[in-house]
Amino acid sequence: HLLRMPPATAAAFCPARLREWASVLTAHEGVPWVQPWRLDRFCAERRRVKPPISGAGNRTIPTTAVAISRCGNLGFIGLANGAMHSYSLQAHAHRQTFGDPALHPGLKLSPQDQAALAHRGAVLAIHVTSMNDCLVSVGAEGYLKVWAMRQAILKRVLFTGYHPGPSALSAETSLLAMACDDHTVRVYDINLEHQPVDLLDPATAGSGAAAAAKLPPSVGAKSRLAAAIRAKAAELKEKRSIVRAPIPVLKKSAGAVRRPFRHGVVSPVRLLRGHGAAVTGVVFSPDSAFALTSSMDGTLRVTHLPTDLLVDLYRFDFPVTSMAMHPSFQFLATTHQGQLGVYLWTNMMKYGVIPQRVKDE
Repeated sequence: HLLRMPPATAAAFCPARLREWASVLTAHEGVPWVQPWRLDRFCAERRRVKPPISGAGNRTIPTTAVAISRCGNLGFIGLANGAMHSYSLQAHAHRQTFGDPALHPGLKLSPQDQAALAHRGAVLAIHVTSMNDCLVSVGAEGYLKVWAMRQAILKRVLFTGYHPGPSALSAETSLLAMACDDHTVRVYDINLEHQPVDLLDPATAGSGAAAAAKLPPSVGAKSRLAAAIRAKAAELKEKRSIVRAPIPVLKKSAGAVRRPFRHGVVSPVRLLRGHGAAVTGVVFSPDSAFALTSSMDGTLRVTHLPTDLLVDLYRFDFPVTSMAMHPSFQFLATTHQGQLGVYLWTNMMKYGVIPQRVKDE
């Protein structure tokens, strides 16, 4: 049968302007446009959101990520070439382009520079913070970037060192959970005031292998890696090249602008292990106390983040491909590989069941 549009690869929803204009955006496989939807009328709008024609945002590059601001006025799209734009959902007009100065050396970028790039690789996800003042973009090259939403200014650069998979931003905290290509989920704190400062430059972080080689063969790989990092940290500290200085401030006529911090691999606040295959979905509970992760190995794991304990483990005949949590934390909706329906699950904690630590398989 003939498809009316290509398969959807990303979707975003905001109910703030539900009865005024589009409240849903969907990105589709292999096409350079985004489809707005009127959820109050259950129909698609005739006008599609398209990137600018000029520069890096030409209309032949597929869209890979979408997001809507908490106020429902702005839509954000990410492209496969690393470009990221904002649009007015009411007027379907281009507003700003997000550009990383490090990707355009020698050029003075402005929010209206439509040829600017936000990432070196494809933009895999865009998240809006709960205060509606910042965006968090996830790039295929392994970088998390925090942007001032209204000014389109880069505020923070976090290097993860892994190829990102599905990601989720907590609605109540500054925690971002990102699936990695080693079948783990890493939880990062994107708040500027809570990041570690003793970080090693990734370009020089691998020269501590000599110290690790001196360890006996009985020592595991993790201990060897930790020894290598400690040895390199001591070496850099002696040379006074350890990153401990505060972020410099650039004085401008319009005020002080903080320079983005670009050195080192960021340490996650939580590392969720246990999956035996690629992670397909990550969601937070509304109070950010629990993280739910699904994988192609057919399991769904529920982790209590404050204690870092596994409190529930489910196994399905068909792996979960995507999932979403109800705002009241009462229901969980899942889709499964090879199944056409959407499955709805009830949260037993709403009926007085107290979660207990379960034994990991």
